[in-house]
Amino acid sequence: MIKVFNDYVGGAITSTSIRAVKLIRYTSSIDYLTFICEIIFTLIVILQIVNKKYLFLFNLWNLINLITIILSFICVLYEILNHFSTTKYLGELLKIENNYPNFDELFDLKINSDFYLGVTLSITWLKIFKYLNINKTMLLLTKTISSCLNEIFAFTSIFLIIFLAYTQLGWILFGRYLTEWRSFRTSIFALFRMILGDFDLYAMRNIGQIMGPLFLFSYIYFVYFVLLNMFLAIINETYSRVESDKTLQTFKIKNFSMNFYQLIPKKKSIDYETNLKIRGYTDDDIKKIINKYDKNKDGNLDEEEQKIMKHDLETGQIKLNQNVDENKSGNYKESIEITSIRQI
Repeated sequence: MIKVFNDYVGGAITSTSIRAVKLIRYTSSIDYLTFICEIIFTLIVILQIVNKKYLFLFNLWNLINLITIILSFICVLYEILNHFSTTKYLGELLKIENNYPNFDELFDLKINSDFYLGVTLSITWLKIFKYLNINKTMLLLTKTISSCLNEIFAFTSIFLIIFLAYTQLGWILFGRYLTEWRSFRTSIFALFRMILGDFDLYAMRNIGQIMGPLFLFSYIYFVYFVLLNMFLAIINETYSRVESDKTLQTFKIKNFSMNFYQLIPKKKSIDYETNLKIRGYTDDDIKKIINKYDKNKDGNLDEEEQKIMKHDLETGQIKLNQNVDENKSGNYKESIEITSIRQI
């Protein structure tokens, strides 16, 4: 596709666009497997939304999940539109012999679909920070970013005002002469490249002996010496405040390990407790039995302790007696005798 048009700043600008896209989405077995995974993902998300309703709106990570879900549905919608459009128009366009077949509509659908898919994947990668909070450094990083969001938003508004003002000025000054300033959009990228040190001072000076260098030096002054230092000051101040916070849980790895250990199923102990409850024993009686056989006092019965308990259950030797001398303590005599039960 070749275009020639008159720009706002004057002159004729030519441009070419060659785009290679995959219009037919599902062609191989891997593609069909991806299609099945997309259907499963959509169903799971719909079920979670129905179950959780509005509860996920009160947490930052859940908001990121919500944004990811919305973008995912947009991607699914674009894929559906792309599939039906390709099925409807591709065969007709390929039959055209004497005229140029216009694939612009199909190309735009596919390019937009790929764009939203890329944005969705990039936001999804941010969710990894949620699971890295067990590390002290990553916890400080995420806590610092979340604590200075308001200041960063305020700084962003100031930066955009100055940045867009220089974009408009550079477009008007150099748009007639330099390719990288030929439009407002390309001027934005030219200014970002100037931040990285990629600029042509001699070309700008040839256009204007005073305005060219003045534009460049003033932009570098405001961006590097003012805005960049302001941004670093916001981050440093917030980081110092977060690091000195005494309530910050910096050792989540220990809590994570303990919680993970508690998630390990202890099937045998649970089976003994369940069977004792079924046979009519109260929680206090079961606790006393377990304490009797818990030699290492860790609150759980290991394999050796369970073997001893199992043997006593089979032979009927479990007797838990607690005799209190009424003459000395004035209390009553408590006797708990547990008869044998079948093998668990």
